[in-house]
Amino acid sequence: MIRNDKMVETASPKIKKVLFYTGSSYGFGSWTIWQVYEIAQVYPTILLAEKLDSEIEGILKNKKFFPKLQRIIPVRYSSDSLKAMVKNNRTLYRRAIEVVKDYKPDVIVTGGLVYPFPLYLRRIGQREGVLNVCPFSPRFFTSEKIRSRVKLISAHLDRPRFLPFFISLFWTNLKKQLGHFLFYWILPLAVGERPFRKEPGCILFNEIAGRSADYYVSFLKQDYDSALQDGMPFEKLYNLSQPYPARYEEILDFLKKKFLLTKANKFKNKEKILTLMWENSEIGIKRKKSKLISKKELSEQRTKIIRLIIEKLQGWKIFIKPHPGTKHHEFSEMKKTLGLISSNIEIVDPLECAEKYILISDVIVGLPPTSSTLYTASLICPEKPILSLDFEDELLGDGYKNFNGVEYIDNEEKFINILELIRNNKYSKSNHKLKEEWPVGKDFSSFRELLEYLVKKGR
Repeated sequence: MIRNDKMVETASPKIKKVLFYTGSSYGFGSWTIWQVYEIAQVYPTILLAEKLDSEIEGILKNKKFFPKLQRIIPVRYSSDSLKAMVKNNRTLYRRAIEVVKDYKPDVIVTGGLVYPFPLYLRRIGQREGVLNVCPFSPRFFTSEKIRSRVKLISAHLDRPRFLPFFISLFWTNLKKQLGHFLFYWILPLAVGERPFRKEPGCILFNEIAGRSADYYVSFLKQDYDSALQDGMPFEKLYNLSQPYPARYEEILDFLKKKFLLTKANKFKNKEKILTLMWENSEIGIKRKKSKLISKKELSEQRTKIIRLIIEKLQGWKIFIKPHPGTKHHEFSEMKKTLGLISSNIEIVDPLECAEKYILISDVIVGLPPTSSTLYTASLICPEKPILSLDFEDELLGDGYKNFNGVEYIDNEEKFINILELIRNNKYSKSNHKLKEEWPVGKDFSSFRELLEYLVKKGR
């Protein structure tokens, strides 16, 4: 279906104020911050934020970068544990009412998964005639594949040894249905709201985005197609082909200089650096027959990968950057086991900004399941070797297969060969980006341009 949506209009959009909700703090650092950056150059902006990285918070308060960011309002426990959400449900509902009533935004932008708090924001905003826009971060896979992995992982981790797996899977499905009912029916009813019946939710993963916003924004063609496949109305969906604004290099340069200064006593600037983006998976699932990859097998495979890197890139500094969702006990265990392999290895704080390590690294390597961090790296440092490993054919491990800008490696021999090429300065990378074909008027290169267009178009 082709439509010419991008009409030429001369009238300025009537945007007096924009209200942003960050979603998860680590997702904000990679994606939403750049949308806030664009909008806060021109329009008064209010930011509702989860707990932020201290350096990100410092940058947000810098008027050079965010001249019209008027206020940062903390929103805690809106996307944390089930217990916290139940406990804080009424407080968060009142907070949503307060910010919409007090600041009277023309547009509400809500990122992240579909938790009750952003749903409250959208519904209250819609009652006041506010336009709702929801960007969703890169997913790389269909909802069906994501849902399958989530259920299988949960069933294996929660399974008592004496129970057959099919019973554990049944129990997992039941718990998820009950959790969905609690999140999207009981919590809104408890504050006098109608249930969120049309939302796929963050538990069942029935759809890639949701239904309650006026418009949705994707970053990848495959996610755009998956959303349509899930039933997203064509007229509600747009794409942002360039998530980063024109002047984003200024912030990246600022981050890089600040980070190099803070690390000056730990390594020399002349050292070669590889950063391994470490996903916090306890176990894995193979694509074929959904076979389990045990914790022991996964640990041995990852340790072998680290030893290969150390062997082939002798003298290099190796940073291991755990996923922000890594729990404290998992992080402590990593430091004990992986830190002993080599003195060149440093396991860094999971909550640190991944972009800092992308900027200072000569090579970026990612482990399965597929992480959007490598996509970020391909955008801000397209000239660098960016490697996605998938030696065990993991479910959700092949998101970068045939992906321009990231090299997908599915066997050890190929990985060894590439490491040797990198060591010998013989590795070459094509930075050519294929232009994806979009329906006319559905693709934008600037979030501000897209937001202004949607405001003109109306609800």
